[in-house]
Amino acid sequence: MAKNQFSPLDELPEESDLKKMVGNFKYKKIENHELPGPIASNGLVDKCNSFVMAASGSTAGMLYSFVGLRPDKGNVIDEHPFVLYYDYNDPSKNFGGIIHHGDWPERTKQLEPWQVAALGASGMTASFTYKSIPPGSSGSLDDLRANGVLDGISEQFNILFKNKPE
Repeated sequence: MAKNQFSPLDELPEESDLKKMVGNFKYKKIENHELPGPIASNGLVDKCNSFVMAASGSTAGMLYSFVGLRPDKGNVIDEHPFVLYYDYNDPSKNFGGIIHHGDWPERTKQLEPWQVAALGASGMTASFTYKSIPPGSSGSLDDLRANGVLDGISEQFNILFKNKPE
């Protein structure tokens, strides 16, 4: 499969629901059960341990990323994002999708031995820190710059716009 393959979503969550979850220029680490309906029902969600939700926008529109943290091959974790755009001038231009085989720095990260043990003992439900983001945390997008997550989210938004429907 090609790098940065984009699969459009047939249905987007209501943006009003997303605004209740995270504010502009903010992030929040969420559990799978907190995902909005159209994303929660996607089969890929079952492969993820948790998600980092981020929002970034302007008066023209809002971007959201739900970065799925997916354990892979026993000792690494991959980012698997759902990315969405809401156009405030023309809602018919709202779109979103899933990025498969993302290609950005630090997309795949080695798990620490205690994390591998936690996943082995309790399966995908084990909650753990990821790139220094503790479970249940939230903050500004700038807080994500130091651990490399912001660069990945920025690249996800670039990939989303490269796949904007005509």
